[in-house]
Amino acid sequence: MDDTPVRSPPVRPNRPFGGMSHVHCRPKCRTSHRLVVHWGGILALFLGLAACAGARPDGELSPSTGAPVDLVPKVAATASQTQSDSGPGQAGAHSGNSGNTRKTDVLADLSPLSDDILLPIKESEIVRGTGVFARRITHKRSDVLIGEDGDVTLNFVNADIREVVDAVLGQALGLSYIIDPKVEGQVTARTSMPVPRQAVIPVLENILALNGAALTFQDGIYKVVTIQEAATGLTTPVVAPSREMRTRGFGIHVIPVRYASAQALSEVLRPFVGPGRVFRVDAARNLLIFAGTGPEAKDLIDMVRVFDVDWMAGMSFALFPVQVADAKAVVKDLETVFLQEGKSPLAGLVRFVPIERLNAVLVISPQPAYIDKAESWIERLDRGGEGAGRRIFVYHVQNGRASDLAEVLNKIFETTQAASQEVGTGLAPGLEPAAIGTPPASGKPDEAAATQPQAGAAADLRVSDTTGIGTISESGNIRIIADERNNALVILATTGEYRMIEATLKRLDITPLQVLIEVTIAEVTLNDDLRYGLQWFFNSGASSITFSTLSSGTVSSAFPGFSYALSAADARVILNALTEITDVRVISSPQLMVLDNQSARLQVGDEVPIATQTAVSVSDPQAPIVNSIEFRDTGVILEVTPRVNAGGLVTLEVLQEVSDVTETTTSDLNSPTIQQRSIRSTVAVQSGDTVALGGLIQDRNEESTSGLPLLSDIPIFGNLFKSTSNAKRRTELLVLITPRVVRDQREAQEVTEELRKRLTGISPLETKIKTPR
Repeated sequence: MDDTPVRSPPVRPNRPFGGMSHVHCRPKCRTSHRLVVHWGGILALFLGLAACAGARPDGELSPSTGAPVDLVPKVAATASQTQSDSGPGQAGAHSGNSGNTRKTDVLADLSPLSDDILLPIKESEIVRGTGVFARRITHKRSDVLIGEDGDVTLNFVNADIREVVDAVLGQALGLSYIIDPKVEGQVTARTSMPVPRQAVIPVLENILALNGAALTFQDGIYKVVTIQEAATGLTTPVVAPSREMRTRGFGIHVIPVRYASAQALSEVLRPFVGPGRVFRVDAARNLLIFAGTGPEAKDLIDMVRVFDVDWMAGMSFALFPVQVADAKAVVKDLETVFLQEGKSPLAGLVRFVPIERLNAVLVISPQPAYIDKAESWIERLDRGGEGAGRRIFVYHVQNGRASDLAEVLNKIFETTQAASQEVGTGLAPGLEPAAIGTPPASGKPDEAAATQPQAGAAADLRVSDTTGIGTISESGNIRIIADERNNALVILATTGEYRMIEATLKRLDITPLQVLIEVTIAEVTLNDDLRYGLQWFFNSGASSITFSTLSSGTVSSAFPGFSYALSAADARVILNALTEITDVRVISSPQLMVLDNQSARLQVGDEVPIATQTAVSVSDPQAPIVNSIEFRDTGVILEVTPRVNAGGLVTLEVLQEVSDVTETTTSDLNSPTIQQRSIRSTVAVQSGDTVALGGLIQDRNEESTSGLPLLSDIPIFGNLFKSTSNAKRRTELLVLITPRVVRDQREAQEVTEELRKRLTGISPLETKIKTPR
């Protein structure tokens, strides 16, 4: 055989071949022994050694020489030597068992191998690698290196700017471009590490900017021009932020400003704009316009985002009403304390604005802590002085009447103005009074009292000076005028004088108390047991009724009858006791609510015409008689005026009248006669107790006729069938009055609920209707 090395095709290792055992090869096969084998054994050994060579990875180098390892030539040489030693005669003798023995010797000569390699493998396992163990560099230019992943490495030393543009745009990025002949310069640029492909254009823009050039993009072509030409219409404006800022080169960027003022923001950003760049402000649209490279635009937009924040959300505001002093004067004092004419480090951090219409101070600061400090100083400075001049103040009366309060105040300060004078045009032309306090919910005092604070609670008062009034002359006295239409008081006084008036009004302008008055008017018939009247009946001990002693009940001595101060339970006992011994007729039982110190009148009856004057002409005998008629109220009439003191004692001025209409028998005048019984008294009783007034006894003659029906009506003979009797009837009027003070809304609801229970406690009338059969 030829000893020339021959590369055999790769054979998979550990692959069984025919009926032979597995062949395993180590990196270096031993070929020093002489082998005498059969030709079939030689062929098997040849294929096994070829498989050992194929088991190495493709391209494996020898550890010693670095050349590819080739085991086939050595095996071929050994085989040739073996054939020459054995001869052709011996070749056929080894075809049997001897051939197997030789093969075993050869395999034994190739051992030892690792145990895991000798294990049989049923299926093939292939792990394919990339086969690349070093970076391959493509050299387009010596100054631009492009890796297989697209990263670019730049290395220019004193290179012409045109060559740089061609190397970056044309060769590295493969883009179309145009270079203006005016663009000139030398470039030295080196990147220490590869630059990503998308960041190459921004790097090129920075290189061009240093040489007074710019990169623009129009119609799909990049243009390298001077900066002056790039800013004069070669690009289309783009609203920032835009994705094209980093890939489209030099451009005009329109930056919207959302919160801050574009004009104010431009003053902050202008020092950071490079020379030769276009930077404009559109104040009408609140926009910033910038012409520059993509990286420059991105940096500028980042700075805009830093300053373009919600200024109102970051600022703190507070509005403090000034109660006594003038808002302008307080602001001047605050500026002296905080700002010190611009020398203070707080200059610009705190602003004080006087709100003259509200007489308040508006405080603005980016630090919330300064708001609290300003509030404390405003409270210290909100103090008026006697020398501040006279002003016009308006106080809205909350509960009472303006005319009543003005009358009281005028008497206190000895003014000569009429308390009830209206002030529709009382001020000078063009002036409006300052508003003090909150106007009532309604123009009527009674309606306003229902929604205002109760007795003892002062109204919320605020003093303010209206713009235009200013300081009035010091001459003159305090003037207080009632504006009845608005239920308000107009006061001309200094700030100190008004504080004294205001303190007085707080005590006078309170919600008046209400008094619920329950009255029972009963007519008691005087029989034998009561022949001397009710007072004798109660005092003589003839009855078993005893009354509780009330220490606070008094009755005016001018009352002619008797009076008792009773509890509510005793009043019910009186009526029940009298019902057992005589006839008691309840004439009326009214209940009414009245304000403290106000009069209430209740009438149940008719208006009766009464002739008060008769006239006839003396010159004409045929002249008619002329009568003057006047109407009189009859029936049950009750007038009461309660007054409540601080201890709950109720003083009542009572006028009670019960009148009847009868025929006139004492004269020929055709006019009815009014029989009346009235009580006028002033009593004082505690809230919830009852005062009993009595002693008005009336004698009445009653004539009654009785007879047989029909027969008593026969003329002349009818008197035989009827009889006439005259009886004398005596009655006494008894008045029970129970006042109850209602101090607040809760007690008013309790009274209403109690009255509702009384009404629901009355059993309805049961009417039985018989249905016809």
